[in-house]
Amino acid sequence: MQFWANLPVFGPDIDGKMLADLAEAAEELVFDAIVLPDHMIMPADFEPEEFRTNVDSFIAMAYIAARTTTIRLGHSVLPAPLRHPLALAKQFAALDVLSGGRVFMGLGVGSNEPEFKLVNVDFHTRGARLDELIALLRHLFSGSSEPFSGRFTTLVDYSFLPLPIQGEAMPIMIGGQSEAALRRAAAHGDMWQASAYTPEEFAPVGARVKSMAGDRPITVGAETRMGSAWRARLSEEDGDLLRSQVAAWHAAGCDHLSIGFRRRGHLLEDLQFFAREVFPAYR
Repeated sequence: MQFWANLPVFGPDIDGKMLADLAEAAEELVFDAIVLPDHMIMPADFEPEEFRTNVDSFIAMAYIAARTTTIRLGHSVLPAPLRHPLALAKQFAALDVLSGGRVFMGLGVGSNEPEFKLVNVDFHTRGARLDELIALLRHLFSGSSEPFSGRFTTLVDYSFLPLPIQGEAMPIMIGGQSEAALRRAAAHGDMWQASAYTPEEFAPVGARVKSMAGDRPITVGAETRMGSAWRARLSEEDGDLLRSQVAAWHAAGCDHLSIGFRRRGHLLEDLQFFAREVFPAYR
């Protein structure tokens, strides 16, 4: 079972030193990956208010890549249809080159309709946009110079270089619980991730995704959080609770767990606590 450190890139107190310290700690503690959430622009009345302040996730990921050497890097997850597909392809390829081939692409359709309106993207075409983006990414990353003709992007007589180190094999993780997301993950994803399930709810859906994928290898995982509900001072009792929660996910067939560390002022402490209490049973 893999464990991913889901780090915040939002809130008025975000700064480079905090992010670098957390990323370096996650690597030293041997988390399997660092993942970042993403938003482009938020409605003025969006709640909670701290999400209205967002550092660009690609800039943050490049910064993290420069401060680490081995840990995997990805999104959990990127609402991909909000962004121009060719800009996304270029960003993912550049990150993979500069990080030494450590990137995977965590992609979802997005669910915040006002955010789509702010960037003038049709909310109701987001599924079709994501399907075409996946095809475009595989096409470009393969090194093909053949034309690409889609509903939203058409390419002829182009050069797309440098290619990512991982080429068209750069892993894609599909996030979401809708029927369309499950089909998309089974057909095109290397990983699938849920974000709103209990372990009991996750188990049959994760098994179904693997069954739908047939002979295609795919791993399934979930996102959970260590947030404000945790006490200010972590204790042995908290360790027992944490281990039992992780054991439930493991028993449910979860291949990776993306842990959202959100307890401001205690992020480093919580990374260390999680690693100390959980990793010995799974390493």
